Parts: sequence; structure tokens; C-alpha cells
Amino acid sequence: MGNINNKLVLTPNDWIKRIERFYVFDDDLGVNMFFVTNDDRVYGLGANLWGSLGLGHNQWVSEPQEIIELRHKKIIDFINGDEFIVCVSSDNCLYSCGYNKWGQLGQKSNDKKYKTPMIIQINANNDLIRVVSCGSNHTLVVTQNNNEVYGWGSNHFGQIGSRDTICDAIITPEKIEFNGNYLIKSVHCFANSSFALTSDGQVFSWGRNRCNRLGLNCNDFILFRPQLICNLNGITSIQSGLEKRLTNDIYLKEIEKVTKITAQYLVNVFGVWGYNDCIYIRMEYCLMSLKDGIKLKAHVFNRKQ
Repeated sequence: MGNINNKLVLTPNDWIKRIERFYVFDDDLGVNMFFVTNDDRVYGLGANLWGSLGLGHNQWVSEPQEIIELRHKKIIDFINGDEFIVCVSSDNCLYSCGYNKWGQLGQKSNDKKYKTPMIIQINANNDLIRVVSCGSNHTLVVTQNNNEVYGWGSNHFGQIGSRDTICDAIITPEKIEFNGNYLIKSVHCFANSSFALTSDGQVFSWGRNRCNRLGLNCNDFILFRPQLICNLNGITSIQSGLEKRLTNDIYLKEIEKVTKITAQYLVNVFGVWGYNDCIYIRMEYCLMSLKDGIKLKAHVFNRKQ
């Protein structure tokens, strides 16, 4: 085991012992992955076409390389857009990295350089964040204490919702106003539009309105500000048709029961989640395949073939 140019050299078994969580996403060239280790360090690996691994370049990374700017930042989650990443810490701070042409990193500039992670200052009070959502090239957040909504990034179709005209880039977080005294439960970014769900089950929408996709029954191609969708009440969640996230909780709940079963001679299941119409299961690492295990069984248990 060693550390060469921020590249941690470990055996597969060493990695298994160190990794606490990981996040996988893809770009136009291939798959990317973040590892968070038990000593609070973050490593990147993969295609890195748009520099979204936060290493300051867009070269392929074939071995896990530490992202120094995220060391000891208590990163617990990652949310990705098309070409950028927002990292969330356990104390509800945000860090962004990757491609920045549309100001999607919220870092007071929109140069095209591939950026290493930097903290995002939401407002003058530097409020902490409760909810984060990333679209193709924009981000929306809900603050923890004041329940305010902010957005930044591409505003080609008014998807930020903070201005009355379109613009290429909003480079720092801007507050989004909602008509009326509404408590925003969550925000949801899509390619060129945005939605917000209130605590009492009502929905706001804004951005690109082609084919009336915002549900507002109007002919405007762009809605610059959040508007309440009439006759839509009691909504508990919003999902993207593009991502096709698995929403049938029945299957997940059944499989989650397996995580409660542990035994010395069973392959233990540690977690399960749904994404892109698939169910993913995190299991205990096995040193050999089932096929190899069957071959060795006779020898181990002194049985005939």
C-alpha cells in the first residue's frame, strides 16, 4: 500500500476495508466513480470527460486519485448534472466541481476551465442547505433555517426562476420568490425546467413550457417565475420521466428485509436502492465466485465430486 501523486495504491481487499460509501455516474465517454473512505478522504476514478471528478483536468483516471480539496470535509452525498458535481457534507455545506461554462458551479465565474471543488456560498449569511437538486446545467437548493430557495447555472429557458429574462449563465446563487406564504418541501431540476413541492402537496413549475410540459395550461413558451399548478393537490413526491427512477417501494421494502438477516455462512446484504428501473444491492465481498466455491466444496467438506 502506498500513495503516489495523490493516487492511493491499494489491493482490492484494502479498498474494501476502507470504503464507506461510493457514488457512480456516467458521461459521454464512460463511467465515473467517487469513493469516500473511513478516514474521511474522497477519491475519483473514471472517464472524467468534462472534468467532473474535480481533479482540475478532463483526462481519464485509471486508478483512484484523491481529491485533496475534499479531504476531511465530511462528504456524505454527491449530486450530478450533465457535466458537474455538487458534493454535500454532513454539516449541510456544498462543494462544486467540474465544467463551468454556464456558471453551474455557483463560483462567481463561468469560465470553461475544469474546476476543483470549492465551497458554494449561498447568500451573505452563508445559510446551510436542506435540499439539493441538479438539472442538466443548473442547480436549485432549499436552505435549512429560513426555507428559502436559491438557484444558479444555465438560464436559457428561465429555469432558475429568479429573473424576468433569459440569460446564458447565473454564476452565483439567486433567491427565487414564490407568490404567497408557502413552505417549500423540495425542489426538482430537469433539463430546462424546474418544479417545487410545497409542504401541503401543491406544485410550482417554471422554465421551458414546450407542449405545455409545465402543466400550467398556457401558451407561453417560457415561464420565467414559479407559477402554481392549479387543481393539483395532495402531491407527495415528484419524479423525472427522463431518469425513470424506480418508484415501486414494495419491491425495495421486501429486499430491504434481507439486510436484517446475518449469519456466518451467508453472504450478507448491507443496502438496497432503486435507480433507472433497476434495483441495486450492496453485498458482502466474496473472494471467489459461486462456481469456484462449488468446485472446492468437495475438497473442503471431504465429499465425493
